[in-house]
Amino acid sequence: MIIIILLFLFVFKEAYEQKYEPRGYVSPYNQDVSFYFSDIYSADFCTNIQNIIDIAKAMENVKGISSITVYFDTNSKIQYYDVNFKLANKGLFRGEMIVNSNKTAYQEYIYYKYSQKCELSDYNNIKKQYMDLENKVRNLGSSIQRAIITNNKTLFYFNNELFMKNKTLSGIILMLIAAMFVAIGQLFWKISEAQINLWLIVGFIIYAGGALIMTIALRFGKLSMLQPIFSFSYIAAIFLGNIFLNEKITMQHIIAVIFIILGIICLSKGEKS
Repeated sequence: MIIIILLFLFVFKEAYEQKYEPRGYVSPYNQDVSFYFSDIYSADFCTNIQNIIDIAKAMENVKGISSITVYFDTNSKIQYYDVNFKLANKGLFRGEMIVNSNKTAYQEYIYYKYSQKCELSDYNNIKKQYMDLENKVRNLGSSIQRAIITNNKTLFYFNNELFMKNKTLSGIILMLIAAMFVAIGQLFWKISEAQINLWLIVGFIIYAGGALIMTIALRFGKLSMLQPIFSFSYIAAIFLGNIFLNEKITMQHIIAVIFIILGIICLSKGEKS
């Protein structure tokens, strides 16, 4: 009996949906509503957003605000933005309204199978976020590409190329520091003469610190690029041995250092290309 009921419901659901198929799932409810927002624009970003929200709240089919997407130019100045509102569903269509800073507004209803659920945000929470946006952008720097303001948070997306360069540079610097820590730890081991003393213990602590920094550095780039940079520890060991242990630096050492540096450069260049 249960199987028959479920089968009946499935057939009814499919039959109900069929009436939209001739339209290719394009909603008959879509409409351009730019005329509502044609006279509200000012030079101030926050004033515009508030005006858009006030008009949208008065519209009968608007359930609430969803998000604000802000796009920036290369100088982190606001270039344009979209304000996204959730509309009341009509039939099998989920509705959203996008109001753009170029004075266009469009209500679009998307067939539920191909639409994503739009989360509602609180108007007051959204206001707190966009009122403080310019201060946040000023603190973050000039690589911001866009920001998405939602309920209680603002998500920032950075210029991928610039962000990746900064990220890789951080990884290289951390890996160099890790290599130096490891070389110093090994120097302390040498000074301890394999005896359990303070030199040995401090050497282990510094070496462990280097290993920890290295694991953090690997988060900022590929292993194939960052790991060769750790070879700097060999170079550091040569000079530390000369300074603190009076070990001579020979021509073989110099040639080895040159080859290590050239190898690091070649691997890094190859990874970038």
